[in-house]
Amino acid sequence: MVSTTIHANHLSTTNLSTIFFSSLLGPLPRANYAAQINGFNSNWLLDSGASHHVTVDLNNFSFHSYYEGSEDIIIGDGTKLNITHTGSMNLPSIAGSFLLSNILCVPNMKKNLISVSKLCHSNNVSIEFLSTHFFCEGSSHGNTTGTRFQ
Repeated sequence: MVSTTIHANHLSTTNLSTIFFSSLLGPLPRANYAAQINGFNSNWLLDSGASHHVTVDLNNFSFHSYYEGSEDIIIGDGTKLNITHTGSMNLPSIAGSFLLSNILCVPNMKKNLISVSKLCHSNNVSIEFLSTHFFCEGSSHGNTTGTRFQ
């Protein structure tokens, strides 16, 4: 599993509070889930710990622009990887198409990542993880629909 976070060059009040409480209580518990999904393009992994969608291939974008920020992607082992572009795309699946926006292009990543939180927020869906599969549920024209992925 690869967990991604954006490294910022400053600390916010929230970050300082987290650091303070972490020093008192020890490390905060965290559980992430990453899985390759049947029914989605097999080049993408669904990652509950990813803060952003990440692609390794600029050709995945339907629209993109150069990244002009100073942040890097920091992967689980602490390695910093450069962001070269940002963009968006529609990701086809057996349940239809999902909009992925604000995707970061990081050519040195090994896999494309779908951020669960960003997927749910931008597509108005929820995801329920079970032991052998997960459900993606959302509203379409006032009707609740769901799709099982393994």
